[in-house]
Amino acid sequence: MKRLRLFSLHASRFTLHVSMSQTLVQRFYEVAKQAAEKTALRVEYDGRYHPLPWWFVKSKAKHFGIGLLEAGAAPGDYFYIFPSAHPAAIYAELGALTMGLQSLPLPADLPEADFARLAAQFPPSFIFLGERDPAFLQNCLPKLDRLKRAVSVAEPTSEALPLQSFRKIVNSGIRHEASHYSTYRSLREGSNETQILSPIRIDFQGRLEENPLRFGDVNEAAANLSRAAAGIKIRRLFSDVDFSRSAYRIACLYWPIILGVESALAQREGSLSTQLRLVKPEVACLSERREQELETLLPVTPPPGFWNGLRHRWDKRRFRLHSGGRLHALLYSGNLEEKFREKLAFLDIRSLSLPSPPPQ
Repeated sequence: MKRLRLFSLHASRFTLHVSMSQTLVQRFYEVAKQAAEKTALRVEYDGRYHPLPWWFVKSKAKHFGIGLLEAGAAPGDYFYIFPSAHPAAIYAELGALTMGLQSLPLPADLPEADFARLAAQFPPSFIFLGERDPAFLQNCLPKLDRLKRAVSVAEPTSEALPLQSFRKIVNSGIRHEASHYSTYRSLREGSNETQILSPIRIDFQGRLEENPLRFGDVNEAAANLSRAAAGIKIRRLFSDVDFSRSAYRIACLYWPIILGVESALAQREGSLSTQLRLVKPEVACLSERREQELETLLPVTPPPGFWNGLRHRWDKRRFRLHSGGRLHALLYSGNLEEKFREKLAFLDIRSLSLPSPPPQ
């Protein structure tokens, strides 16, 4: 993988010099050191978006990763991740990647038979259950002979499974940090562009593809997105997508880390307009479930003319009011309808393609 050029990005009030030859893991820890008090994530609960600074996200990821080492993790182990709106899913994935594990993001509705086939091919050492009911593991458990831990966000209520809460693994990492620190440091700094993040990818239809994703692929995709967004001063990215899709994952989880910008994670409930006004993003990545709300926000494109020019200005003001006032670009999966593209162009909103187009 050839080394990509350095480029600068203005984020908030400081300038980050981004070396795209770094891996995602190396970049994450560098940004967390540079911008410790700056906001990395905004998570919505109680009707507000609460800021989580870079040092906090780094601490959770680091101690979760060390907790995995204490539980017997080794570089190359498979770490399954089911989707969750809780930020613990992000901490867990970053911690696992730090320790050289390979993550497999899985759809929330993955059938048990498909899970069993996948587990036979890529035997998991750890499973982050997310919002998946842990009961489904009961039938698969006899075949999961390499499983060391299943991780839940909430405290487990059953002792029949090798289930441990995210909190307890983090606490274990804090307690055993001194004994594993040298290993953690060497793994963190030793990652390279050819190293595999995940042995599979998931397309926009939820189909699994045996196509390894490497750190260098993420860098390349992030560089392409940065070129497409050239000229936009990005401070905040609004994410309302299913993170089990690989291209969305690159755009909404990895890209903000590489750029060192703030990422706001949307909840499933709540209107799009309300959330955009709360977050005030420069870039938004919206899933298909928001299509109807997006159509309501976007005006009808009028033909050229003097009065329509006045209407154009009024429509732009209305859209700015309902989208937080800072939106300059919309990320989409490559299958955005032509009517949406025309309306976005009418409002001078750029449409950005995600790194991996959906299959034809």
